[in-house]
Amino acid sequence: MPHINLKRSANAFILAVVLVSVQACSKDPKTYLENGKKYLSEGKYSEAVLELRNAVKGDEKLSEAHYQLALAYMHLGGWPDAYQELERTVATNQNHLPAQLRLGNLMLLDRRFEDARGKAEFILKSEPDNLNAKILLANTYAGILHLNDSINEIRTGLEQEPRLMSPVVRIASINQTVLQPEKAEELFKEILAGHGQSAEAHLALANFYLMNQRREEAEKQFQSTLQVFPESKDAVQAMAFFYLQNKQFDKAEEQYQKYVELNKTDFEKRIVLADFYLASNQVDRGVEYLEQMIAENPESILPKKRLANVYIAQLSFDKAEALADAILELDEDNADANLIRGRVLLINNKADEAVTSLQAVVKSSPRSAVARYFLGMAYLQNRDLEKAGGEFENAIRFDPTYIQAHIALAQVKLESGDAETAIRYAEEALELDKDNPQASLILGSALAVRQDYGAAAPHLEKFVRENPESAVGRQRLGSLYMAQGNPAEAERQFDAALKNDPNNLAAIASLVQLYVSQNKTGQAINRLNDLIARNPGEPRLHEILGQVYLGQNDRVKAEEEYRKAIAINPQDTRQQAVLAEFFINSGQHDKAIQIYQAILQDDSANAQLLLRLSEILLGKKDYEGSLQAVEKILKDNEEDPAALVMKGRILSAQNLYEESIGVLQK
Repeated sequence: MPHINLKRSANAFILAVVLVSVQACSKDPKTYLENGKKYLSEGKYSEAVLELRNAVKGDEKLSEAHYQLALAYMHLGGWPDAYQELERTVATNQNHLPAQLRLGNLMLLDRRFEDARGKAEFILKSEPDNLNAKILLANTYAGILHLNDSINEIRTGLEQEPRLMSPVVRIASINQTVLQPEKAEELFKEILAGHGQSAEAHLALANFYLMNQRREEAEKQFQSTLQVFPESKDAVQAMAFFYLQNKQFDKAEEQYQKYVELNKTDFEKRIVLADFYLASNQVDRGVEYLEQMIAENPESILPKKRLANVYIAQLSFDKAEALADAILELDEDNADANLIRGRVLLINNKADEAVTSLQAVVKSSPRSAVARYFLGMAYLQNRDLEKAGGEFENAIRFDPTYIQAHIALAQVKLESGDAETAIRYAEEALELDKDNPQASLILGSALAVRQDYGAAAPHLEKFVRENPESAVGRQRLGSLYMAQGNPAEAERQFDAALKNDPNNLAAIASLVQLYVSQNKTGQAINRLNDLIARNPGEPRLHEILGQVYLGQNDRVKAEEEYRKAIAINPQDTRQQAVLAEFFINSGQHDKAIQIYQAILQDDSANAQLLLRLSEILLGKKDYEGSLQAVEKILKDNEEDPAALVMKGRILSAQNLYEESIGVLQK
């Protein structure tokens, strides 16, 4: 589970609240407090925030107002604000034990195990029999957080709406030295012995077994809990999720149907059964159930949104948009409907339009993990890895159980060359879903980049074994074998990758690299010429062939191939940049400068190209030209760190050391 900076301050939501509440508080703070509590009981959390902010504004020492405000923030998923209000609560009244408990759980969510443990122990000094404090204490040793009715605000904040969810969130790997699973198990058993009349006590032990892959013990404990507490919603939902994870779909369906029956007065809770059908690959039943919900309650937005997402997965974009329009007729500013539209744009490869649409969604719903995730995907489609990674991090911050965001962030970190961080997020994804193939592929790939080949091999081999048609998996496994000095097996994997996907450039490049490393350059050239004959419109093949010739020091043929790549698509600036770099390596700097200047005529604000041009000109001691290029970057972004460093280098090269230091200190 990723680290969550709970003290990170305010956001757009808080700004909106401030703007509404700047009016002078004419009511008594306690009146605001009572109004806020009323709104909380009605599930009107934004309205509650407005009232409770006025309460604390009128009396900063009103501890109960701070506490109720924290609960409202937690329901909305506003962890930093909730954390702050809970700290204010205990600062004004350290004996406010409910606040101490929730603060401890947020500390646990933030991986502050010792601090969370301190909160649990503080509560137990005053209330030695406090069940929730005992569970919190055990959780600090287990590295998990239970999502049950005792901390319903956290569950609501994580879920945002009813959906399939594990009954427990893993905060950290059980192998971390800071954790003590044996101690945790001992505490969970003591809790059960002392609180056998509580379903929570039974479920705490069952969930501990579940998180530690002790499935047989977990199943027995879940079943035992249901026998004693057949009407417990938490027990039924936990049992259903267990069966779902174990692909015992008939048993899972039975429990989810029971869960719906227990919540029959709450229409939206019925959506969980539809989610089950979709998660168990019973898509037709899921669609039928959602259509039934829509027919029964045409004013309900949630089933329309779920069904639209199903249509997107089925590539039925017109149907998805029609449902989005239906939602907008009910609520013209509905962020979910606009999110659906943004996803459709993204799937149709309209990345710029998707970014604009999804930015609007994030602006209106800044805590939406789903919106953050898809905005990240839009940035990723535009190859803006930094912004994509930032949005994936936001998605995880707002929903630590969002496995797709973990996987996407792991992939971004891998592509950015940060193997260590990629490993961390891939491992966290596997903690959420141990059988996730994409997480295994990324983890194996990142471990290979770290040259931890022994650890990488099982993950990549497992992925290929389960996904034999994956060219990407075959290519990465082949690269691993090549690094391990097993060329025969590496070649077999590369050939298998190209059989599955004849145009897979990564597999082609890897196979060529293998041939060259074995002094089979002629074989590499023949293979590439054969591929070029079958794929005359692929410039990267010429680029790879040019690199082979360059490795032979045949610069004439290398230049010919680079120019052939450009001829296929003269507007492809990437291939032009490849030729420019070839000229630089050949000592022909003027030709490289001409190419970069020509590209910049059509793309004058390209910071990366301007920076490269500035560096080349600096090498030629053309200080004026170099400075002009970097100033164009700073005109658009005066705090661009790479441009400031470059400007400092230019000034330093002219012995303008004082000015250089001034620039670098910005």
